Amino acid sequence: MRLILFIIALLSGGASANDFDSVFESRKSWFDERGLLDNAYQANGKPQYINALIDADSPYLLSHALQPVDWVQWQPLFEHDFASGNKLIFISIGYETCHWCHVMAQESFNSEAVAAVLNQHFVSIKVDREQWPLVDNRYKLALELLKGEAGWPINVVLTPQGKVLWADSYLPASQFTKVINALSQRWQTNPNALQTVAAGISARLEAPFSSTTSNDLDPHIVITELNAKRLVALEEEASSGGPRFLREYWLLGLLEQYLDGGEQRILEVVKRHVDGILLSPTYDAVDGGFHRYAVDGNWLQPHFEKMLYTQAFMIKVLARLYLITDEIQYLAAMEQTIAWVDHSLYQSHGRSSAMSAISGGEEGSYYRFVSTDQSLLSESGFNYYANSKPSLAALAALGIDWRNNQFHQKLVARRHQNVAPLVDEKVIVSWNAMYIDALVDAYQVTSKKQFLESAIQIADHLWAAARSNNVLYRIVFQGRPSIEATYEDYAWFASALLKLSLYETVYQSDLSKSTSFQKASESDFKARATWLLDLLSKSYRYETLKTLAQDGELPSVYSSVYKAMALGYESLGNKQYRMTAKQLIKKHSVKNDDIQDNYSFWAAIFKQTNHLSLRASYFAKGRGKVTVSRYGPDLVVELYLVPGWHVNANPSANEKLIATEIDVVSHKGFFVADYPSPTLHKLSFSQSLLKLYEGRTRIELSAKSSSSGNTKGPIKVKVRLQACSDKLCLLPEIITLVL
Repeated sequence: MRLILFIIALLSGGASANDFDSVFESRKSWFDERGLLDNAYQANGKPQYINALIDADSPYLLSHALQPVDWVQWQPLFEHDFASGNKLIFISIGYETCHWCHVMAQESFNSEAVAAVLNQHFVSIKVDREQWPLVDNRYKLALELLKGEAGWPINVVLTPQGKVLWADSYLPASQFTKVINALSQRWQTNPNALQTVAAGISARLEAPFSSTTSNDLDPHIVITELNAKRLVALEEEASSGGPRFLREYWLLGLLEQYLDGGEQRILEVVKRHVDGILLSPTYDAVDGGFHRYAVDGNWLQPHFEKMLYTQAFMIKVLARLYLITDEIQYLAAMEQTIAWVDHSLYQSHGRSSAMSAISGGEEGSYYRFVSTDQSLLSESGFNYYANSKPSLAALAALGIDWRNNQFHQKLVARRHQNVAPLVDEKVIVSWNAMYIDALVDAYQVTSKKQFLESAIQIADHLWAAARSNNVLYRIVFQGRPSIEATYEDYAWFASALLKLSLYETVYQSDLSKSTSFQKASESDFKARATWLLDLLSKSYRYETLKTLAQDGELPSVYSSVYKAMALGYESLGNKQYRMTAKQLIKKHSVKNDDIQDNYSFWAAIFKQTNHLSLRASYFAKGRGKVTVSRYGPDLVVELYLVPGWHVNANPSANEKLIATEIDVVSHKGFFVADYPSPTLHKLSFSQSLLKLYEGRTRIELSAKSSSSGNTKGPIKVKVRLQACSDKLCLLPEIITLVL
């Protein structure tokens, strides 16, 4: 077995077995800080066992590095050959903030008796699901097939050829030992019988993805029907017994439909859902940040881990609610959550992936208050929940900015007397891209430049840290990039960079003195996004992507690739991106369950095709950009066109030409557009002078004095234009911007 470990480590470029001690010494302080040395077997003052995980770039894997099991970490070569010497393969998948993963580690994988069986009869592979989402998805599907549901840890036994033989989640040590003993003995006495079992499981796993369909569904009809069902589900979940999830991307899809059509019931249901969270311990109104979900149906008993992606999507939800309602609780929660992420998850090259639920050896103990805190909690505007486990606190009322309460800082100081949870310091590219995207949303609804500058800084540092030798990596841990990027990393990062590129003019004019601008300006965000999308296009395989068309705690990978490709075409004009986006629509399964399970995809299509954007949008396949801003009671629409392109002025040179027209459709008659003087040009296709807007054009919309007090709520600005060059005209476009 040690020979196998040595070969695997050698092939992967990691530490060999002979180097384990020296690598441990270099990371000893990290193990000591996290208390991992306390549970390790000791020999002569040093850990008795050190396995190949010692060189991992994952806190979760490192937490298993001092166990007696001869663990190795997942390697790309395992896709083709496990090199197991005809031994069975045992794969255990988990993540750092998973409670039951650590329970099983303590009960089973720290056991010398369990390790003896695994080391003799299995090749044992430990997987951090956040590092290898495709591997996790593959075996999650197997667990769902065999057990009816999936949860972590995921434990799987494979044949030496890689076929699934057995799968389960957490098992007590006694049961787990029985399983691995029985499988190993059966493999030695009758391997053909187990091969037959594995072949049957493989056939069942492949069946759902064996055919490709073609559909003619109308995405707008699909999303309308899906949203109607989501509204019902959100209301029914309020009376459920739990667990209850935040449903972030459901909320985003619903709010997109509300912004498009103004259906009041959508807003009422979403507000009720989000307000319930903000008034519960599932939102940490002391420090900021959302827990991943609640164990109960009333949000009173959180599952205490805080994930970066949860914060990103809830920031986006809060931004839209603040845009729509102008209610202070949404702004306060959004800004407080951003402040928490930037403080508690800060890394110089991005943001950490999560904060653990465990502190001081107990789940949720950091969030505990005691009866003597009740007076301070009450003065701070919080309720005290003595019956929750542990005793928790939550906001007592909304409609105020609780951060400005004079007692709130005392409450924060009291909280910080508790032992803080550990942080999973690994930086994940796609999750950081989600956060960048959220920061841009925060800027769009507040116009606060610090959010845009923070997004630029993270994007720039992530770009520098996650790329090496012209390769993008998924993980950065302790400054070291590892594991080649997945579809979702390319897709989310490209989408975030394209969104940032809309605001070049902002950071060129207003942030030009900052260090982050100087770095960002060295490489245009569009060029970076093009590099990412081109690599994604080259590696893209529909046969793989169609197995990733199911939403989970994150939107499906399928939807993230669609969004990136559609946005790439809109922003860059590359026809290959458009072809890929169309293929994803055309070839998506028409089965009802498959449509229901991929809500994020249909919501993304709706958003991409209704041409409604927050404050800014590209047009003319990336050759033009339009933004809207508010200056006191007035509005300003700005057009930016690359050299050689123009739009017709208002009025145009003749009635046959489509004039650029601005209409504030949400506030009819409240604003008057002042169209600027045009540039006069005679182009090759025209014998007469044309009235054009070129380069940068500013169109002011003045609020009528009698209407200045009636412009509350979101303002929808419809821009109608047609972009042309000296040789051709594109189709007319209508873009709706919201601010």
